[in-house]
Order: sequence, then structure tokens, then C-alpha cells
Amino acid sequence: TATKKLNYQVVYQVEGGEVLETLDKSADIWVLDNSYKVESVESKTFNGYKQKADSPKLPQEVKEGEQVVVLYEADKTATKKLNYQVVYQVEGGEVLETVDKSADIWVLDNSYKVENVESKTFNGYKQKADSPNLPQDVKNGEIVYVYYLENEVTIKYIADANGNVNNDSETILAVNGTATGSTAIAATGYHFVNWTNEEGTVVSTDETYVPERVNELYAAATYTAHFEEDVVTPPAPTPTPDEPTGTTPTVTAPTEATAVLGEAFAPVQPEVGVLGEAAAPEVGVLGEAKGPGTGDTAPIAAWSLIIVGAILTLGISAKKRKKEEQ
Repeated sequence: TATKKLNYQVVYQVEGGEVLETLDKSADIWVLDNSYKVESVESKTFNGYKQKADSPKLPQEVKEGEQVVVLYEADKTATKKLNYQVVYQVEGGEVLETVDKSADIWVLDNSYKVENVESKTFNGYKQKADSPNLPQDVKNGEIVYVYYLENEVTIKYIADANGNVNNDSETILAVNGTATGSTAIAATGYHFVNWTNEEGTVVSTDETYVPERVNELYAAATYTAHFEEDVVTPPAPTPTPDEPTGTTPTVTAPTEATAVLGEAFAPVQPEVGVLGEAAAPEVGVLGEAKGPGTGDTAPIAAWSLIIVGAILTLGISAKKRKKEEQ
């Protein structure tokens, strides 16, 4: 019955770390004793932890002020949800896609270590080599950024051997760039025909060609300007003076044939009577001949022709006889 108080503690602690709780305990011992044998301790539950199977080691002798330590370890089956986002974004610009993500973490954690993210491909862009920077710890609601750069494409403009272009190439952004195009310039004696692509398909018949986006993207390409030789049209013939334009000149036969020794043939003669006598003059009314002094000029002209014809006939006859004699 002669007793005294011995004070000690029961400490609930994460092994090697945090103290979860401390209980002050006391026991009545014989006045001549200096220790107390702890046979049991109160069991306690702590969120996110579980008591180690081999703790505490009881019974345990404790002296005044000593502790009985009950060790705990993290219970990773006790989890909660942590939400975060992975944002695929053009560096300093447009957000290409946002993916909502979540992870189960230990109930006492306040962050999640992101080890990797899904790789994504976007037309006209390429992922930066140093993005994302992983692993990355994120808290609830935070973001992992994956940065992209917009592709640059080079468009070339060339000409065949019979011309040139005023712009042989341009490098532009695939999505947000603006093409200026090129103008075909034909060499002297040639004219522009068309532009074709690398497959030989005609893409334009205008001298200035500006490529368009295909599926909202500019693509690297080469376009060729083609030329053809000009067709030279001969000039229209110059009309002959005094002749109607476009008509065939009329050739007039000579009125006289040239005789032997350059002498001209006699013109057609009036009918000659017997012994080379000229035909009688035209007979008028009542059998009167019309001739000089009658007031009728036609008989005069007729008589003149008869006389000239007779003279020419005599001349021709004389020439024939001369030739026969020779």
C-alpha cells in the first residue's frame, strides 16, 4: 500500500518523422520501485496512416518520464483526387488543345508529380524540344504546359529557259503566314503560258501567281512558269499603184504584132473587092452615096478608112513580092 506516482508518455509517431499524438500517463508503484511495466496502450487511428504491425513492443519497462512509442507508417491506400490540366499551346500564343487530368494521391499529400504527358501532333506546328519540363509537381487545379512552334515553309518559284520570275522564293509561317507569290516575265520573242506545280498540273494561267492554303496550311512547294515562242505573222502585201487592193492585175495584150525585121502588121482591113479595089461606099436612101459635102460625117470617116486600108494593102502586097524575090 506504500506507493508513489510514476509518470511516463505514450507517443504515437510516424516512423522516423512526425509525432501524431502524445498521451501523458501515470502509474502507482511501490515506493521503493523505480520503474513501471507497461502491459498495453490505447490503440489510435490517424487519417492516412496505419499502425505498424510490430509496434509497440510490450510489455515495456519505463522509468519516470520515459516514453512508450507507437510507430505508424503511411497508408497509401487512403487516397484522394487531384485535378490538373495539360495545355498544348503555341509558345506565347494560341492554345491548341486542353486536356483535363486527375490523379489519385495520398490523402495527406497536396501535390502530384507528373512524370509524363501524352504526345500530340498538330498540323503546321512542331513540339519544342525542351517542352514539357518533366517531372513536374502540380497542385490541385494547376497546369502542365506543352509548348509548340509554328512550322516555316519555303515556296520556290522558277521559270523555264524562255523567261524569268520577279521572286524566286519566300519563307512563311505555315498557318498564319501570308504568301506574296511571284510574277512571270517572258524573254524577248516569247510569251507567258502558265504556272505548274511539281506534278506538272497547271495551277494558274495568270502571269502573277499567289499560292493558296491547302487544308488551311501553306506547304513547301516549287512552282514553274512556262513560256512559248511568239508566232510571227508576215505583213500583208503592198498593193500595186493604180490597181485596186486585193485584185489581180489585168494584163492587156499588145495591140500590134511585130513582123519580121521589126515591122508592124497592118491593122484589120475593110473588105477588099476584086483587083484590090475597095468596096463601094455606103449607099444612102434613093441610091445616093453619102460622102463629102453631104453634111454626113460618118461617110467621110468611112471613106477615109477605106482609102487607108487600100494603101496598106498595096504596101503589104509589095513587101511580100519583095521577100519572094529575095
